[in-house]
Amino acid sequence: MSTTTDENGKTLRVAVIGLWGHEIYARQLLSHPAVQLVALGEGNDTPAQMRKRLCDMARDRQVPFEPDVALLIRRHKPDICLIMVPPCQADAVTEIVLSSGIHVLTEKPIAGNLEAVRRLAHLAAGKNVHIGACLPLPKYSPVYQQAKERVLAGEIGSVLQASFTYLANKGPLYIAAQPHYRDHQLPSTSLSGGETAMFSGYGVVALEWLTGSRIASVFARVGSYFYPSYQQRAMEDMASVVIKFENGTVGSMTTGRTPSPSAPTVIGFSLTGTKGNLAYGSNQAPGVIDVYGAYTGGDGRTGDAGGARQVAIEPEIQVLTHDFVDAILEGRTPLLSTSEVISTMEVLAAIYLSGGSGEEVSVSRI
Repeated sequence: MSTTTDENGKTLRVAVIGLWGHEIYARQLLSHPAVQLVALGEGNDTPAQMRKRLCDMARDRQVPFEPDVALLIRRHKPDICLIMVPPCQADAVTEIVLSSGIHVLTEKPIAGNLEAVRRLAHLAAGKNVHIGACLPLPKYSPVYQQAKERVLAGEIGSVLQASFTYLANKGPLYIAAQPHYRDHQLPSTSLSGGETAMFSGYGVVALEWLTGSRIASVFARVGSYFYPSYQQRAMEDMASVVIKFENGTVGSMTTGRTPSPSAPTVIGFSLTGTKGNLAYGSNQAPGVIDVYGAYTGGDGRTGDAGGARQVAIEPEIQVLTHDFVDAILEGRTPLLSTSEVISTMEVLAAIYLSGGSGEEVSVSRI
């Protein structure tokens, strides 16, 4: 097994625990020149097929496979653990890793309930380590970055309204075996743990970053419309959320899966300000941001974001994973900070609580 270093001769030891979700995160993390893979591990109750993938990867990369996470840490002393296990199992694994003072990059959602998130947040703060999440949008996407630049440049004035949409593809063909998230205080009949758990994090990061303000409260409607397996497990497949921000901005977020199996994934956002508005939609032919200035007697269009396309998410995954490594090497905060990752979970908890109660809910901050 070869070891490479960054330009300053530094190497970070990395362990990959599980391959639930998208294996591309592991491949992109391990492509960083300063990363050395030292071991692979697993969570509890790993299916036989998943264990085979892990063992095959360990063999191909010539590193040990250590089923016991605590033993893996003691033996191989990683600097970073990429945790790719189902959220209901991630709590325990992440606690072990953080307690050892090791940085964590994990799939979304990062834990199965808010109490677990609270423990993880306190551990990370106490050990002075970072928690990163596999949310390559929006802060690592050129489209979102250019939108942020335009907001900061004052092109649309003060932001009054902000909206975000994420409708994943595969429609009713997608089946989740168990809820991705469920807070204990929710009634058993309350819908939670479905598509909002998977995708709302993108919207929370995007909206709080683009508006420059945290979300203060939500009013949510959640439904289980498409999948019988979700209905049996009280999991939602679509949510519509009205949002109030701390700075007075208002907004909305829609997350779920498209009801048509043949439909593409739809991702978009729009901002309306005191001087104009901008909008982006992944289903636009050129994939560019439309920016409109104040009314001048014409159409008021001021141009786009330079033709930035969002046709493949893979480059953004590499930027996310490499930025996480670079931040640790450089002693800085990753572009997607631990506090932003925790915020996605705080807002998610409020969405499900609102959906279950039918009332507006203030976001409880850890």
